[in-house]
Amino acid sequence: MRRLVPAATVALLAVLPASVATQTDPVGPAGTAAAPATAAPRAGGAPVEHATGQVVAAPAAADLPDDGDRPITPPPSFDGEPVAPAPAPPKTLQAATFDRRRDGVWAVVVGIDDYPGRGSDLRASVNDADAALAALTAYGVPASRIVVLRDQQASVPIIRASLQWLADRAGPDATAVFFYAGHIRKLDHDTEAIVAADGGLVSDIDVAWDLRRLRAGHTWIALAACYAGGFTEVLAPGRVLTGAADSTSLAYESSRYGRSYLGEFMVERAMRNGMAATSVEQAFAWAQEELRRDHPKRLLVQYDHAAGDVVLGTPPPARQPPAPPTTSPPPSQPPQPQAQPQAPPPAPAEEPKDEDGCLLGIFGDCRTVTRPEESFRH
Repeated sequence: MRRLVPAATVALLAVLPASVATQTDPVGPAGTAAAPATAAPRAGGAPVEHATGQVVAAPAAADLPDDGDRPITPPPSFDGEPVAPAPAPPKTLQAATFDRRRDGVWAVVVGIDDYPGRGSDLRASVNDADAALAALTAYGVPASRIVVLRDQQASVPIIRASLQWLADRAGPDATAVFFYAGHIRKLDHDTEAIVAADGGLVSDIDVAWDLRRLRAGHTWIALAACYAGGFTEVLAPGRVLTGAADSTSLAYESSRYGRSYLGEFMVERAMRNGMAATSVEQAFAWAQEELRRDHPKRLLVQYDHAAGDVVLGTPPPARQPPAPPTTSPPPSQPPQPQAQPQAPPPAPAEEPKDEDGCLLGIFGDCRTVTRPEESFRH
């Protein structure tokens, strides 16, 4: 029996074009749960790096967090203030016409900090989404090919309509991108779900169902969230899944960086700043090595089913640190006549000093004065 669609959802979908306002039901024909026929089997929870076949060590759930880290994990249910009405879908999603050249890059970028109530809000997911948007822009992807959903805009109906928008537009010669930062909930040992801003769920099977018609030659699916490695239902030939944690582990957002570790190291540094921007695979490898050195308990995971590297556009130039200012020696001056030496003035009376040489008359005592470190955010 098919689920009844609430009236509010019907009203919301009514403003979308017909191409994205249909097929939002996660069940397949005859009411049976449907997964895409092309989805690859679950890889046993062992993420492998591109081309090497090496197993990547994933962070264990019991690992102690780095200073200032917060787990990106939702509560079993949301309490508190009611959810605010969802704003209108973004204009890109509402456009009735679009570029018929279905090559190039098409992307959906989602970041949710604001959840129902007050106890489960995040601090860095919108920053992650903004970094992904900036990286895509640096690659040369036009704004008309990117749907961006922030906070309350990312309700269940709009997230699913955006996935269908992506499937409708990215053709066989295109590259599709779905980037999500926010909560993911573990429903059982083999099922995970994106938690939308309205508190509703978009399961891994829902995402696979909405992308079943996607024919893009390459697809990058990046999830900056807990349990992200469990979304292997979305995999198919040509697709790459990158996660901030494996299917059994928590992911963390860092107050030091103001982003998740995926958002900071892979998206912001490797891609946007051009440190390793040639492909998704290169950015992942670079970020993984940086994390192994600086944050070995925060390693990423990646499943790569693409025959070649996934390229998002022309790589932005690497941002090099500013060079130190150069100072030229002063121009040579002709010798000046030397002044006649004069008697030195009388020495002033010495300030009283303690045995360590502290000027008591200025500082009052010799205790070390320290300045508290500034936190990235409060």
